[in-house]
Amino acid sequence: MFWLAPQLQAFGLSGDACPTRLTTSDNTNGLLAAKNDLLVLYSNGVIPGWQTTLLLNEEMAPMASPELARKLSADPTASFSSLRSKNGPPILNYTRGAPDWVDWRVWFSSLSVGSLKDWRVEMMSTYSQTIGEAIRGNGIALGSIGLLQSELNAGRLVLLSKDILRTNKGYYLCRDDQSSLSEDARRLAAFLIAAADRQRAETVSGPFDDVECKDNF
Repeated sequence: MFWLAPQLQAFGLSGDACPTRLTTSDNTNGLLAAKNDLLVLYSNGVIPGWQTTLLLNEEMAPMASPELARKLSADPTASFSSLRSKNGPPILNYTRGAPDWVDWRVWFSSLSVGSLKDWRVEMMSTYSQTIGEAIRGNGIALGSIGLLQSELNAGRLVLLSKDILRTNKGYYLCRDDQSSLSEDARRLAAFLIAAADRQRAETVSGPFDDVECKDNF
């Protein structure tokens, strides 16, 4: 939602614009079963019967509002463990909708930066809610850097540490092998792929520690 909706708005204002309808769901099987021209799915890129094109890699990192980061004296070149405090702002977690989703428990278990037990935790109903609360300064979210690049660029969110978990998953543009795309859908697909390519090219690598996670959770 955070990445795709602005791209659809930009496409709608472009010379290639066409009518579009956006459906969001945490039910991947339901999306695959529906008659959609294009899908953007969280996946490893292997979906039988579907052609997939990588848009954004999954890189998960702690994020907060600039105001909260200043209160914490957060150093984006330091370890997240340096911010550990039972009396500090809460970590905003959410219930995973699928076994391969990365939440705070998975993130901590994959990195040597302490334990979830070291923090005060508040549970949210959705991942999107954790991001909204983080933007409002109400806690620390675990954010996908690629999906939230516009929020980072605009200064609504900032990275709190150098610790980044890179999974073997990403966000893929998908089309059914058995269906022919209309010319409108082809233009939209090309627009989204180009937008993702530009974002990857413009993103400057920082002084972060990347840890690759290949396990299924």
